[in-house]
Amino acid sequence: MTTTHIERNEALPWRQAAWFAVKFCAFFLAMEYAYFAIPDDFLRDTLYFHVLVAPCVAVINFLNPAEQVLANHSLMTSAKASLEIVRGCDGAGTIFLLMAAVLAFSSPFKTKILGFLVGIFLLMAVNHLRIIGLYFIAAYQNSWFAPIHSYVAPTLIIMIGCVFFAVWSQYALSRHT
Repeated sequence: MTTTHIERNEALPWRQAAWFAVKFCAFFLAMEYAYFAIPDDFLRDTLYFHVLVAPCVAVINFLNPAEQVLANHSLMTSAKASLEIVRGCDGAGTIFLLMAAVLAFSSPFKTKILGFLVGIFLLMAVNHLRIIGLYFIAAYQNSWFAPIHSYVAPTLIIMIGCVFFAVWSQYALSRHT
């Protein structure tokens, strides 16, 4: 009887982990599906302009008024560089990863809402910093643009999301017990 009791207790974390993985994948795929159902012109002309391009241009021009960067739909342009925000540059994938993890994690509703709000704010802020940094890299060290845009920045944002989830999940567990 003791071995059966131990075997059941040892199997429980594996079941919880498997159930978490199933829920995580389902939530992530549902968000990605919904995201790709959004028309490109709405993202380009409305969402990207108001949420990403205009705020980043304002910060760049505040930091260095000589840049004279202009915002036009999903484009950031100046005499030195031109960047276009397209699907995938908006940080949605990382936000969806974090949201799916928070949704799949067993925690109270209020704790999930806190995880959503703080996590989305954090990842959006980091993505804005990424875009601003990429503008300056394109303007002043263009040879660095491709590796930083393709490898370094996305990896850092995912790592920040993972660290946030680890911290948040520990907070959620401490509130749950």
